[in-house]
Amino acid sequence: MSAEPRSWLFVPADSERKITKALDSDADAIIFDLEDSVSPAMKPVARDVLRNLLKRSGGPQWWVRVNPLASDFHKEDLEILGIADTAKIPPHAPGTFSFGAHNRGFLAAREGMSMLVFQSHDARRDQVEFAAAGLHTYAPFDFGRDAKLPDGGIVRVAFSLAFVTDPRMPDSALFTCQQHAPKFFWKREYQVHANGARTIAEVVMVAPDPPALAEFFAKLQGNESVNVKNGALSVATARGRITALTSAAFEKRFGAPSCGPATPHFAAFAISGADAGVLAARLAAAKLPHRRADDALQVPAAAAFGVAIEFV
Repeated sequence: MSAEPRSWLFVPADSERKITKALDSDADAIIFDLEDSVSPAMKPVARDVLRNLLKRSGGPQWWVRVNPLASDFHKEDLEILGIADTAKIPPHAPGTFSFGAHNRGFLAAREGMSMLVFQSHDARRDQVEFAAAGLHTYAPFDFGRDAKLPDGGIVRVAFSLAFVTDPRMPDSALFTCQQHAPKFFWKREYQVHANGARTIAEVVMVAPDPPALAEFFAKLQGNESVNVKNGALSVATARGRITALTSAAFEKRFGAPSCGPATPHFAAFAISGADAGVLAARLAAAKLPHRRADDALQVPAAAAFGVAIEFV
């Protein structure tokens, strides 16, 4: 079978009869649907069916269509998904960062935000500069594949990544991402949300001693980007800022302690531009807990997969 599927078969995940027929078909890939074609009452049945399926060697690719993030079913859908062959996840090695191994280890401990990505125009230059600054970096990672456009055209999309880690924050990683063909997806119409949200304005870390991270971020983003004030650290980036707070300062701002470890970690992010009234109505309809804090609307980490969300 071609690595890029040419034929796709869509099948409701609650029908073992239809799944069996799909597996015996000549389709290159099968999409098991947990959303529209499965009624709410049958969704638990559909998940059990998928759990019990055995992957057929040499058969079609498997894909799963899950329910929307704000639905009552999204989290349960994600919990049944996994890697068919975990041996294909490369381990960390000297000079090599394993994206899969890092996130597997992170998820074995907790939910939350494991990595932070920065836009790049030259990942290889980033890696050289990071290494020259004394940061712990790795060989760049490259990935590319053919993609099908809405008009049926086939184009090549690819990216390159340059990773950085720090031993003081073992479950967090940062990397720059250079998109080699951004024109195929970096489109204004793809960046419009019904609630008005425009961008990620801030990422919030929790650290025992935020100013101690100033040198690391100065090497990563430049000395002029770093500011320390009242025990907090602020880092300006090309797209928003990074703030590092003590656990007490974080709890004061968000109304609850971080769900993360004692070491420095990503604990929250802020999204700007959302219409507070529209958003509050959507959160209430989805039965997601939230609170107002000054001019912001906050969703606690316990309701957002281990990372707090603030809308400003």
